[in-house]
Amino acid sequence: NRGERRMQKFEQKLEALDQRIRQLKRQKFFKTKLAFVTFSEEASYVKCLDASPRGWVARLFMKPEDQFRGMFPYTVTPAPAPSDVMFENLDVSETSRFWRRCAIGLVTLTLLVVSFSTIAFLATEKRRLLTSTDMNEEALALAIGGPGGGVFGTNASRLLASSTFGGVTLLEDFKGTDAFESVCRAELAACEVTYSEPGLLTLMSWGSFLTLMPVSDAMSATEKGVKVKTVMKEIADCGVTQERCSPARAEAADRRGCHACYCAGLTYHTITTTAIHAGGERSVDSFSDLQLSTLREQCDGFLEKPAFGDTVLIVATITAVTIINALLKVVIKSISAFERHVSFISLQSNIAEKVFMAQFLNTAVLLIVVNAAIPELTRGISSPFVRDVLFHGNHRDFDQMWYKDIGGPLM
Repeated sequence: NRGERRMQKFEQKLEALDQRIRQLKRQKFFKTKLAFVTFSEEASYVKCLDASPRGWVARLFMKPEDQFRGMFPYTVTPAPAPSDVMFENLDVSETSRFWRRCAIGLVTLTLLVVSFSTIAFLATEKRRLLTSTDMNEEALALAIGGPGGGVFGTNASRLLASSTFGGVTLLEDFKGTDAFESVCRAELAACEVTYSEPGLLTLMSWGSFLTLMPVSDAMSATEKGVKVKTVMKEIADCGVTQERCSPARAEAADRRGCHACYCAGLTYHTITTTAIHAGGERSVDSFSDLQLSTLREQCDGFLEKPAFGDTVLIVATITAVTIINALLKVVIKSISAFERHVSFISLQSNIAEKVFMAQFLNTAVLLIVVNAAIPELTRGISSPFVRDVLFHGNHRDFDQMWYKDIGGPLM
């Protein structure tokens, strides 16, 4: 009948395929690359593994009498579960798989270098913006010189007498390192008298951080630190409006420029020629990370605010690590299949290793390398990226500020 005829046709096709396989086996280029062996007893399975070579070195020095049919060296390894085997990759030779791994490793390394460099550059720009000590010179001129910027402003600016720094226009030859010092040195000397107390001297000379000197009773470092913050807050509040000046300070209302002069001194004080610094360099350029943090805290009201583009860059930098690591994970998963692994576990293990390395480099290593201040390591290197980005941060050691700025967020 019709069903029997169809069955005979299928049997004939199957016989033709079997004949083709037998012909291929008789050809010289035919090689058996892999075979799966099933044992009925576990003892036989363990005995076979113990008696057989397990690696390529053992296979290389295998005795002829131990080789398969006396001429074919082999290795024996435990087989993965049948559901884990990628049968479509079994025909790939070890040599081909080795070169595939080398090619994918090179591509992965290139991706890591590109991603690391991108994140490092963005992190450096973010650090520069967030730790910037650039002062708003118009705001300083307004607080020190009075409406319109006083002696620091143009004639038109003084006539306008604006009480906001947006309406202040500075002189064409204005230079902060020279202009403020002549006015502020005398002002700061008077401020020291105003904010000193019986038994406690306040020192805030041009270019120096505010310090307290007990005359009679000694003060602990903690007490002194708290008192410095209290006095600094009084000075800053009085600089905002006269009503916020402390009534306990008799001349505070006449010394509302103390805060601005203090911040101008920290920012524009220049160093005389020494064995380390050239004359004319600003002191702030050699501040430690703790000093920079103190400056930004005490003079926050006079700092230049980030422009819109800078704000966008800061936000982009914060999300860059997450986005780039996510993209790397997708790309690594896609290209790892080219290595033609023999099992799904091997493929997933390889992907996990690459993703771990990428995330480790782009988070832990990058944060340390970019924020560490060890310029000696890159001295003499001509590459601007290496010289200006790597080991060119603010943290010289794993101190309190490092744990606050880097260690905490990293955890």
